[in-house]
Amino acid sequence: ETNKDMIIQYYRHVIELPQSFYDNRKTGEILSRLNDSGKIIHAISSVSLALMIDSLMMLGAAILLMNQNFTMFLVILVIIPIDIIVTILFAKKYKTINRKQMQSSAELNAHLFETMRIPLQIKSNNIENKVAGETKSKLLSFLKYWFKANWIKNIQYSSFDTIKSLGTTVVIYLGSMEIIAG
Repeated sequence: ETNKDMIIQYYRHVIELPQSFYDNRKTGEILSRLNDSGKIIHAISSVSLALMIDSLMMLGAAILLMNQNFTMFLVILVIIPIDIIVTILFAKKYKTINRKQMQSSAELNAHLFETMRIPLQIKSNNIENKVAGETKSKLLSFLKYWFKANWIKNIQYSSFDTIKSLGTTVVIYLGSMEIIAG
């Protein structure tokens, strides 16, 4: 329900913008931005829910681990700030690349929308090759940012996995040592 309300509110905002806003943008770009807003709202909703569930699970696990073995609890407690630091380090990169990716996507969608509306004009002016070249350029720009965003995401996930693997290894080692010690 909230997502729907936010999208409607965003649409109303766009409709109420001055004519100069529309004079400087293509229809496809505006529609693409509206579509992007829906994706952003969905992502925020998904992350919020996952964060809430993960936080509750982590709190429960922390309480259990603290009661069982305080040393292992401290090891896990050290991992949390490291994860937060990694997240902060990647946040700015994500923000920059996502903005560029959404911009290139909006430009590509606007170009496709506009050229699909005027095929007769394109053919009568014999500019099919020019339009195809512009489309290719906009698509390559979008793909460049899409690949870069996914590359950054893979590096971040690899960092998280490495940190978690090291933490798990230390916990298993400490647990093994306690079992051996009796």
